[in-house]
Formats: sequence, C-alpha cells, structure tokens
Amino acid sequence: MGHRRFLPPDHIWRKKKTIFNGYAEHRDPPTVYSREDILIQLQDIPNANFGKGIKKRKCTIDEFNWTKKSIFFQLPYWLTIKIRHNLDVMHIEKKICDNILGTLMNISRKIKDHPNARRDLSNLNIRKELHLIQDDTRISMPHACYTLYGVERTGFCNWLRGVKFPDGFASNIDRCVSVPDCKISGMKSHDCHIFMQRLLPAAIFGYLRQDVRLALTELSTFFKELCARTCKVDVLERLQANIVVILCKFEMVFPPTFFDVIVHLAYHLPREALLPGPVQYRWMYPFKRYLGKFKRYVKNKACPEGSIAKAYIHVECLNFCSMYLHDVETRFNPLEPNVDEEDEGVREGLCIFSQKIQSLLADNPREVSEDLYALACGLDPWCASYSGCITNGIRFHTKNHEEHRRTQNSGVMVISEQPGSEKLEFFGRLTDILEIRYMGWHHVYLFKCEWFDISDSKQGIRVEKHFISMNMSRTAYKDDPFVLACQASQVFYLKNRSIRGDWYIVQKVKGRNVYDVPRKPLIEDDASDSSNVDAYQEDNSGDAYVNIHANDIPLQTNMHRPNVEPEQIEVDTSVMQRSNCNQFERGFINDDTNEDSSSHSTEVEGSIEEDSLSDDEMN
Repeated sequence: MGHRRFLPPDHIWRKKKTIFNGYAEHRDPPTVYSREDILIQLQDIPNANFGKGIKKRKCTIDEFNWTKKSIFFQLPYWLTIKIRHNLDVMHIEKKICDNILGTLMNISRKIKDHPNARRDLSNLNIRKELHLIQDDTRISMPHACYTLYGVERTGFCNWLRGVKFPDGFASNIDRCVSVPDCKISGMKSHDCHIFMQRLLPAAIFGYLRQDVRLALTELSTFFKELCARTCKVDVLERLQANIVVILCKFEMVFPPTFFDVIVHLAYHLPREALLPGPVQYRWMYPFKRYLGKFKRYVKNKACPEGSIAKAYIHVECLNFCSMYLHDVETRFNPLEPNVDEEDEGVREGLCIFSQKIQSLLADNPREVSEDLYALACGLDPWCASYSGCITNGIRFHTKNHEEHRRTQNSGVMVISEQPGSEKLEFFGRLTDILEIRYMGWHHVYLFKCEWFDISDSKQGIRVEKHFISMNMSRTAYKDDPFVLACQASQVFYLKNRSIRGDWYIVQKVKGRNVYDVPRKPLIEDDASDSSNVDAYQEDNSGDAYVNIHANDIPLQTNMHRPNVEPEQIEVDTSVMQRSNCNQFERGFINDDTNEDSSSHSTEVEGSIEEDSLSDDEMN
C-alpha cells in the first residue's frame, strides 16, 4: 500500500495516516534508471548458474535486485529501447476483476477480506471498526461496506443474468452466475473485460456507498480509455496521473491483502501505451481469436499447416480487394448514398427535380447517369419490411424481434453534424426496417425508430461524468421517425437502478474489423487535401475525459455496516493474541536500503502511536 509516493510532494493525502496504512508518506517515486546506470549495476554481477539442485546464493546490497545479467543485454539494441518488457493488459484486467468481484460477492478463495486481513488491520492499528471482536471463545467479524450480503447479492446476480448484449460481444457472464447460491465462477478473460468496462459502474448502483462506487467507476473508466481503439497522447498522460489517485482511493477502502503485484501493475499500463503503442496491438485477444480462426481453416488434418496457409492467403487477398471496390458493398466497404446535396432540384422538390431530369435526358442523354434517372423517376409504391439486417458490419434487430432473444441489437444512435453547431447524439430503439426500391434494382434502407427525448435534461436525459442515462418512457420526434441505415450506429442499454423509473444507461458499440475507407481518390496536385485521405478510424478515446481529483471522494472513516450483525467465524484464539507488527513494511513499493529502511521504520512506528493518541484524545 505505497502508491501515495507517486503523488505530488505537496499532495494532501501524503499527510493522512489513519485512512491509509497508518503512516505519513514522505518518499519520492522510485528512480527510473538510464542505460548507463544499469550497466554500472550489472558490471559487478557474477555469472550465476540456475537449475535444479544448485544452491541459491545470497545477493549483496550492491547488486540491488539483479540476480544475473540477462543474455538479452548482448543484443546491440537492448540498452537503447525504453521498454524491455510487455505487460499483458488482458491478464492484469482479469486478475483485478477477480479481486474486485471476489471481494464484492464474498466468493470463497477469491475474497480479499478474510480473518487474516482483519488481523492485518489490527496490527497496523487502522480501521478499528473492522477489527475482529473476541467475546470469550467466540470471534465475530463485522461486515464491511464494500461487500454485498443477502438480498443485495441476489439482486446483483439477477441483474447480471438479465443483461442482454449485442451480437459480437460473445459474453457468457449470465451463464457464470448462479442465482440460488449467488456465486459467480468460470468467468474468462473476455467476460472480465466486459464486466470491468461495461457492467461494473451500472451493477454497483444502489448497493455500495458513494466513495466505494466512485472509486470502482473511475477504475472502470480508466480501463475503458486505456483499451480504446484510438489513444491520444494527452489522454494517456492524464491516465498516468489519474491511476495514482484511483489506487490511493482503493487503499482508503479495501484491506491491505487486496493489493498484490497485479494491482500495482495497473500503474505502469499508461506508460507502456505511450511507448510501444495502443493496447489492442499488444494484448492476447487478437492472437487467441486468430488461433481459433486458424483451426476452422483446417480441412485436411494430414496437412494442417498447408490448409491454414492457403486459406489465410485467400482471405487476406479478398479483404484487401474488397476495401477498394467502390461499387460493391462488402463488410469492409459500406456503400454511402450517392446524393448530390448541392443540386437545386433536390431542394425544390421531387416534381421539379423530375421535370428537369426528363428535359436534360431529352437534350443531352450522356449527362444523366442511371442513378440520377432512377431517383428522378420516383420510388416504387411497394416497399419491403424486415425484422433484421446487417449494415456497416453491424447486425440490427427490431424491438419486437428481440423480445425472446438473449441478445440486444435494437439500440440506435445518430449523430447530428450541422455546420456551426455542436454535435447532438440522438438515441432510440429500432421498430422497423424498410427497403425503398427504385427503378433499375436500386434500393435504400430506412430505419424506423422510437426516439427518446433529449431536450429535457432532467426528465429525459441525464449526462453524468462517466455515462449517459436515458428515460425510455419519454419519447419524442414522432413525426420524423426515419433515418438512413448507413447513418445509424449501434448502442445497447443497461438498467440504471439508482434512478426510479424506466431509466437506462447508454453503452456505445463499435464493430470490430470495420474500416471507413475514404471515397475520393488521392489528388497529388492538391497538397491541401492530403490530410483527408488517410483511412478514418473511430476516435473512441474520450474527448470529454476529465481529470480525477482528490476532492471528488468524501473521506469517510467508518468502513463497517452497523445495520448488519457481525458474522461468527471459527479462528484459533491463540493466534489472536500474537502481534505481527514487525512483518509489515511501509509499503511493497520500497527501494530503500536495509539500513535506511530500518531506521525509518522506527520513526514511523512512533508516528503511529502519536497519531493513535491524538485520535483517542479527539474521541
């Protein structure tokens, strides 16, 4: 529990004692060594033999934490690179999710709040309301504010089982929840990924108090911004500063056993995203997904490698070519409506437009294209209606079609991009899909939607720091329900239990492996247009991402739940009388020498006693 050393030197939390680990933090962040410093440290390291049966040697103080000189230092570029390892965000996110979920749901073998953790609090002389209570031969453990019990756990599990995801999420969270026993088991890496970034802020509403809920929501936002498809440098720099505050907030809530090495590794993730690049190119999800894809390529089990290589080349060629077929709609090349917005005939009306096209066709037939003539002839009076479609690589279903399905694909979002005004986001649900047909087998798909009211900032929509909530009982724009299918993007909704009524939290979705290739070719003579020819990728790194401050969370010292009776536990009473205060260091992030740390620990122990006396006098 030593993350306060990463805070600024004048930060107010450095002087707080009882709400953290009982000490005032005066240390500086660990030193980042240059390549010259590393060479100096390694020059005196002797050659060590590792293996079975070899006695482990003792390291001296001059050797720091090195046990041997790695063979990688013989590479010519190894000293010049700024990062010599790659932390897998997938496994770090999963382990942190297991710690959080195991503690919230009181899952055996995964919970970090157990009798040994309560003894740690007693030895550190902090959070006295959570200490074990000994009454003769009976020992009871008070309930903490960050753990769900009884009806809360049942409601939490029922909410998770009722969540519907869009197609493509492939989440098995509902299958991992056992409602009668209120247990969650078997969550894989992708399930933890979805739970941390999508479900955690909405799931804890109504169950946990404000400081615990805010810390968990900020951690969820941290991973969501870190794993964004497009990462901005300024956002990553703010994430580097914010993760320190988030971990300090966790230290004020959770017991010391919660903070293992995996939790601390979250501090290094923004720096790694700044140096080697975005997370999506460095974690294990693409590789695992590709391995499963390669298995489906195997048709001849006698030659699996040849089958994979041949199918891989075919798929890559087709994908590459499909991105540049301007007249063919594919998954990687969605067609856009070919409508000239500057044509005066379209603005004046269909009748005038049709007359002009007819006269122009009679005078000069070469100037009228087939698409323009089909549009001038008008649409077919008969149209087709569908309950589902796939457009822009995303599957949509109507509201009635998905009532008895386990997925949710009816959420629709449209962005209004009017020049000179701010962008507005309209949210709704898909009720019908219409195919408007024109002459010559031309067609246009329209979405008929039920739009929600975004004009009322209190009764219709609520925009908060980390999410947007919509009131589905208030609808608007009934006279204009249609939108082009190519203009719609997909969202899904989660029940917001913190607000009474039909309120749902909006979760935006972006399809994987969908590319937006520019329609206009590159013009070499015009240098001013060269900045607009790069393939556009969704900029889902939050532009509205705000910094996290220390005053966002109320400093509450009572961490127990007085309205719940303490739980009786079976613990050896002889162990309760032992004092293991010497086992605790000032923090696991410690790079001091033995002499300095021993002399400093004496000073710190004195500060604990002084702080405890002042608390007793205040009480």
